[in-house]
Amino acid sequence: MNVWTSATSEGTRQPVIVWIHGGAFLAGSGAEPRYDGAALASQGVVLVTINYRLGAFGFFSHPLLAAESSTHHAGEYALLDQLAALRWVQRNIGRFGGDSANVTIAGESAGANAVSILVASELARGLFHRAIAQSGSSMESDPPTSRVAEADAAGQRLADSLGLHTLAELRAQPAQEVNRMTSRLGVMLSPRLGGDVLPQTVDARFAARRQNDVPMLLGWNGDEGRLFTGLFFASPTQPVAARLRSAFGSATAGVQRMYSGMSDEDARVAITSDVWFRYPVWAWARAQATTGRAPVYLALFDWAPPLPDNWYDSTLAHTPRAPLHAVDIVYAFNNLAKVPWTFAARDTALAAALSASWVRFARSGDPNGSGLPRWMPYSGRDGLRMMRFGDSTAMYLEPREGTYEVIGAALRARGPATSK
Repeated sequence: MNVWTSATSEGTRQPVIVWIHGGAFLAGSGAEPRYDGAALASQGVVLVTINYRLGAFGFFSHPLLAAESSTHHAGEYALLDQLAALRWVQRNIGRFGGDSANVTIAGESAGANAVSILVASELARGLFHRAIAQSGSSMESDPPTSRVAEADAAGQRLADSLGLHTLAELRAQPAQEVNRMTSRLGVMLSPRLGGDVLPQTVDARFAARRQNDVPMLLGWNGDEGRLFTGLFFASPTQPVAARLRSAFGSATAGVQRMYSGMSDEDARVAITSDVWFRYPVWAWARAQATTGRAPVYLALFDWAPPLPDNWYDSTLAHTPRAPLHAVDIVYAFNNLAKVPWTFAARDTALAAALSASWVRFARSGDPNGSGLPRWMPYSGRDGLRMMRFGDSTAMYLEPREGTYEVIGAALRARGPATSK
């Protein structure tokens, strides 16, 4: 854990932000330079970044591991690490001038997925009081999480294939070998349902009004899916209709109509953005607006930063100039100096505005403040209104809420689906 504070005494009681990094639950660290908390701390918050176990060490499950657990569940280590960090904050953050009664959990991508799980989990009740999440959510009608029994069976198959029959034999494997063998054999390494942290889907927890009902600030970037079409689609030339059939089964036709008139390339980007990023975040906001009492605010980061070529992928001859996945983080942390990009005045202004809105939200549960137009919470009744951070900062009526409604209905109504 890393802690930044500008407090000069233990009695200062500043609001606390606990950052959960992204990285597909396979990579990342709370010590990445873009997560440096000095700039946010200078605005009067205590900023905490954490690490948690990743990949096989965060999620590998096996019946023998479950048997040795007091709760008979295994494979939730990443989420248990996050809960342990939040309990540490409750016990200790006052020594850094933080207020344990005013803790905001925040995350992006996989970190945002983790935030949504913590919001839904009974084990996290009372450990935080607000939530910020960008570009991720586990709120889906058919979440991409394995079930406990499936995870145990996959772990059993992997161990058997390697001739490893005891926990001692499994634990004797070098870390690199564990990662290699789980990757090669396709063991699902992500949060799963039916354990202690998430006994029900996030959807079900909200539907039953059993979520941790706290103010939320949720959002996405303008061009989330552009870098991921090669993962969502089986190949660069896979027909859009074929991919939609594998995702939505018998409900494909209604979804396909939402992308009619687009070129295949534009449709691939839009579908990837919608299914993996926008729809899950929208569904989370809609669920909170429908079942919760605390407000939910929505943000759109719609600015193309000056990314250098090869920034994301050395195989790309040219990095797209667009509001891609994760580019908003250096702005939210006001850490433009931490990346080797050539910024202009608008970049500096955006970083100041976005980071200040996070600080205000952490302080009071309301991101409104001087320099911004009135930021209204999302109600689910008067359109998808978001604060747009782009060439200007203004409230924006997202015109594609109908697409997200169709995707949600299709996920609920579809027949059997496959990953590709």
